[in-house]
Formats: sequence, structure tokens, C-alpha cells
Amino acid sequence: MDECADFNLEAYLHEMRTLVRRSEAPSARVLRRQKLLPALRLHVAAEQRRRRRWQVGRGWAAAFLGLGAAAGLIAITTRPSVKPTAPVAVGPVGSEVGVEVTRGTVIVNQATGQRALGAGQDINVSASDSLETTGQNEAQVRLASVANVRLREATRLAEIGTRAGQVDRFRLARGSVHLKVNKLAADRRFHVVTPDVEVQVKGTEFDVSVTMEPRPHTCVRVQEGLVQVTAGSAVRLVSAGETWGCADAGSRSGAALPVPGVRPASRRAHVTTEASELGAQNELFERALGDQRAGLYDQAREVYRELLRRYPTGPLAPQAAANLAAIPRDR
Repeated sequence: MDECADFNLEAYLHEMRTLVRRSEAPSARVLRRQKLLPALRLHVAAEQRRRRRWQVGRGWAAAFLGLGAAAGLIAITTRPSVKPTAPVAVGPVGSEVGVEVTRGTVIVNQATGQRALGAGQDINVSASDSLETTGQNEAQVRLASVANVRLREATRLAEIGTRAGQVDRFRLARGSVHLKVNKLAADRRFHVVTPDVEVQVKGTEFDVSVTMEPRPHTCVRVQEGLVQVTAGSAVRLVSAGETWGCADAGSRSGAALPVPGVRPASRRAHVTTEASELGAQNELFERALGDQRAGLYDQAREVYRELLRRYPTGPLAPQAAANLAAIPRDR
């Protein structure tokens, strides 16, 4: 067996292939062949041992991987459940808005502390930050490239948020603001949220003020364009020269205000007619919107179409046409 152990199988096979070219005594050839079978057995046994070692090693590796996966699954299934926090309505977590102070001084409240910014300074704020003015001064800021906001005395803006990477809203916690919102794309809106209403615009100039006593109340004044005011389930569109919810307007229905630069006498003959027509448009629009929200799509279509037939150039016509186009066709 020791002699067989010293036998080189590969060398022998090579010699066997070249044997016909060599002169060798028959006795030597027979002796070499007698060693072949034991050498092959040793070779096969060694190969089997090598394969067994490889299979055992692979089995241990698989076992370790299985134990790791099981431990991970146990950790996931047994960890304490955490209730998800309510999503921030003003935009994705971590979104920031560039704010530039163009006039006056603004107090910026952030998690790291409070700081005052003067004209010409800028800062990035997130939804958890706020801007405010003191009771003795006003200020003006630019929100990205979307809106210019004038903060009057004792005013606070919070939850300045973005959507799709662009600033689109803030909450007026207290005070009064004057806004000039640049013309936005067809699918975008700018929102001002107060304790009792939400104001939505596409590009206009308007004022929003909030009083907290005896209960939260919002006043909206429109200088240019069209503003949508939503209070609960009621929706009202307010056009240039009108107000909503202001004490001097007498009601929430949006009575017309004098337009700067136009003599009252030249408008007196039109005020009653305009107010009446706008009231009729508002009534039709609210009826159609209520049917649409209730899923009564056929009725909503008819009312929107009636509004567009009667007032094709009215201030509510563009929104009515957009709402009509948005009604599902398959219902």
C-alpha cells in the first residue's frame, strides 16, 4: 500500500498515453498496470474526503445564514409597536423653504433657538419653524420665488410647507398679511390656512387677517384675481374688489368694495347688478360642487354647464370648466 501511495496517477496516465512511442519491457509494463487499481482507489477515496469536507463547510455556512435570518425576523416581529405619527399636511418631512427679508425685521423661531433677520438677509425654514413680527413693527418677506408676504404688527406664520419641491402654503396663526402670489401653473395652488378657513389662489393679490376673540374669525380682501375661501363644507369664490368675512362688508357673501382709481359714481349703477350676478354664479357653483362631492356626477355636470352657458365670461367660469372636466366619465 505504501508503494501504491507513492504511485503518481497523473504521471502514469500520461505515460500510458505515450507508451506506444516508448520501448519498454513487457514485465515492466505489467508491473505498472498492477499498481493502477490500488492507486485509483486511493485517488477516489481522497476525492470523496475532499467533497465531504466541502459539503460540511457549505452546510455550516447555510446554517449560520439561516440563524441570522431567523434572528432578524424575531427582532422585527417582537419589537414594540409604535403608532405612526400624523403626516404633516404642509409637505414632505425635511422640506425647506428659502425666505428672504426684503423690509423690516422678522423673528425666526427654530428648534435651535430664536434669531432676528433684517432686510437683505435670508434663511431656509422647515415646516416646524415659524416667522413673526413684534407688536411694534411690520416686515416683508419673499417665499422662494412664489410669493411676497407683508407681515403686519404682531403677526405669526407657521408650517411653511412645500409640495413637489415648491413652496405652496403656510398657516396664519395670528395677525394679518398682504400677499402677492405669482401666476402659478394650471395644476398648482397657493394656500393660506387659518383656524377657521382655507384660502386658495392661483396667482393674485389679497389680504388675510385673523382675530381670535371671542372665537377665531378670518377676513379676506381681494385686490386682484380670484380667491377661493373654504369654510367647512362651504366654498366661496371672491373676486377683485370683494371681501369675505370682514365686519365692514356686512356679511360673508362677498359684498363688492370700491376699486381704487375708480370714482364711486361711475360704478354705482353696476354695483347692484354685479353683486346679484355674482350671487347667482356662486349659488350655481356651490350647487354643482355639492353634487360633485356627493357623487351625483350627472347633476353636477348639468349645473356646471348651466353656469357656463349663462356666465361664460364670469369669474367662476374657469373653475367651473376645470371641475366639469375633472368629473369621471365612466360614472
